[in-house]
Amino acid sequence: MSNLILIALFGAIGSLFRFILIQITPKITYINFPIGTVIVNLIGSFLIGVVASLFEKQLLSNELRSFIVFGFLGGFTTFSAFTYEVFSLLKIGNYLNLFIYLFLSIILSLILFYIGYKVIKILVWKNHLNLLL
Repeated sequence: MSNLILIALFGAIGSLFRFILIQITPKITYINFPIGTVIVNLIGSFLIGVVASLFEKQLLSNELRSFIVFGFLGGFTTFSAFTYEVFSLLKIGNYLNLFIYLFLSIILSLILFYIGYKVIKILVWKNHLNLLL
């Protein structure tokens, strides 16, 4: 089987795990908060740390690392990849790139989310009003 197919398969499995965990967590905890997403991100961060350590000690092949990181954890949570990149920049002491990465990943993402949200809201309302007239 091709590596791309295996990565896609692992990603599908990770996505299913995320969906199930996010669905059942509020029913178990009775918390009115996206606790399922937080738990998924925390588990993903832990697992990416495990994989990074195993890979660094050459206990995990590059192929298997790709299946787990880009496939399973990519489907399970993208937050784990973010955590890995932040850790890598901290580890080598590249604080300027760390700051830029954090800014682009968090602040700019929030700004772009807001812009996208507003653009769609305006377009939907504009179209909705045109349909009513």
